Amino acid sequence: MKYIILKSLTAITIYITANIASASLMTLDLLSPSSSPLINYHNPYKNAFFNNNDGFQIYNTATNSNIATNLLDNSLTITSDDLGIINSTNQGNFFGIVDTVNPDNLAEYASASWQIDISNLNSLLFLIDMAAMGDFENSDHFSWQYNIDGGSFVSIFESSVEEDNAQNYLLESKNLVTLNDPLSINSQFLNNSFQHFSSPLIGNGKALTLVLNAKLNGTNEVLAFQNIRLNAQTNSVKVYEPSSLILFAIALCLLIARLMR
Repeated sequence: MKYIILKSLTAITIYITANIASASLMTLDLLSPSSSPLINYHNPYKNAFFNNNDGFQIYNTATNSNIATNLLDNSLTITSDDLGIINSTNQGNFFGIVDTVNPDNLAEYASASWQIDISNLNSLLFLIDMAAMGDFENSDHFSWQYNIDGGSFVSIFESSVEEDNAQNYLLESKNLVTLNDPLSINSQFLNNSFQHFSSPLIGNGKALTLVLNAKLNGTNEVLAFQNIRLNAQTNSVKVYEPSSLILFAIALCLLIARLMR
C-alpha cells in the first residue's frame, strides 16, 4: 500500500512538472506574408491600375520599378519635387496607396486582406507605422478592421480629414511644405514621417482576418504603411528533464511513506 502511494505521488509530480505550459512571443510580418505559413494575403488590386501614378499594394524600392512617383521623396535629386513619403534611405517593404478612384476601379475603394491562423495564439497586438501627405478631402478615407472566425468586423484605426487645419511636411532635402487638410488618426495628424500606432485585438479563435480599405481620389494625395506586424503569445508545452523540483518531490514522497510506517 505504501509503495502504491509512493509510486502514484511520484508519477503525479513528474507529470505535472513535465507538462508546464509556457508562453513565447511571436511576431508576424504582414508586409512579408510569404515568410510565414500562418498568413494568407489577398490583394486583387496588385498591379491592377494601368496608370503608374496610381497604386494600392506592397512595394519595395529595391525590387519594384512601378512605384507611383508621388509616393517617393526624390527631393534630393529632383529639386522641384515637393511631395513624397519614401526617401532614399528607406529600403523596407511598405504598403503604398495613391488614387484608388480611377478608370480601372469603378468601386473607388480598394481593399486588401490578411487571414492569419491564430488557433495557437492569444494576446494579439496589432502594430503599424503610418504616413500621409497631401491636401485631402472628406471623401478621402482609410480604415483597418478585423474579425475573428467570421464574426462582425471591429474597427482598429479609421482616418479623418482635418479640414480646418494645415500640416507641415519636411522633405529629405530639408524643404518644408505646408498643405491644408491633413489626415489624422485618433486626432493625431499624419505627416510624411512614419509614426507608430498599436492596438490590442480582442478575442480568440482559429482565424483572424485583417482588412485594409482605402479611397484616395487624386495623385497628389499619398498614403503609406510600414512595419505592419502582429504580435502574439504562442502556447507550447515544454518537457523537462528531472530537476531539483522533481527530486524534492520524490524526497517528499519518501518522507511521507516513512511517516506512514
